Parts: sequence; structure tokens; C-alpha cells
Amino acid sequence: MPPRPERRGLSRSRWVSQGAASHEYCWRLQTGPGRYREVRHSPRLVSSDLNILRDAALQGVGIAQLPQVMIEQDIEQGRLVELFADHPPACGVVHAVFASRRGLLPAVRGLLDAFAQVFADIQVDCSGSRTKRRIYPD
Repeated sequence: MPPRPERRGLSRSRWVSQGAASHEYCWRLQTGPGRYREVRHSPRLVSSDLNILRDAALQGVGIAQLPQVMIEQDIEQGRLVELFADHPPACGVVHAVFASRRGLLPAVRGLLDAFAQVFADIQVDCSGSRTKRRIYPD
């Protein structure tokens, strides 16, 4: 098992990141209300599939930044540990886009209502509450 990285050792840590292949990867972390720190890194693995990133973190490939609801049981059961809890990721925005010439279909309305309920239950506070967690295998 690799050692947990210290804040000063972030640039030498192993990472896995979400997104498309690019030359620059950066996580934006809150350091206080309205203040942020950018952590640039070179990931060992890049994927748009969050399940692949979770599996990679569980197998010790590197540090991942994933939705809290996705990894909460892993943290509770000790399979993953949270790093840098005092620096949550910057809040994001979720968009739901649909195309229909007939208006909003009942199935789409039901899905949007379900999303609204799930996100309301999370009770995100962009002034500093955690909406995602950085994880590393324990």
C-alpha cells in the first residue's frame, strides 16, 4: 500500500482524473469562503467513467476526486480514506438538457424530479461544504 501523500507532496503524488485527454489537469479546491487553490497534476489514468476511477482508487492506482454519494460506503467501511477534508472541491453546476418537439415527456419530467430530489437531499452549501471527496486507498 502506498503512503498517504502530505500536502507538500501533492506534486509527487499519483493521480487519476476525470475528463478527456489533455495536456493540463487541474483540481480547484476551496481554501476558504470564495478562495480557491488550483492543484495541477499529471494523472496516471484519465477516464470519463467515474466507476473506472473509483475502481482505480480502490486498487491503489492514485488519488481520485469523486462524488460523495458514490464513495460514502467505501469510506465508512475503510476501503478508502478522505484526504484534505479542509479543502473541498469547488462547487459545480448540473445541467439537464433534452430535445423534444413535443414538449417535456412525462418520463423526462420524472427523471428531472428524481434528480431534483436527490440533489436537494445532499444539501450542498457552496460556501464550504463538501460535495465531493478526494479519496485514496487505505
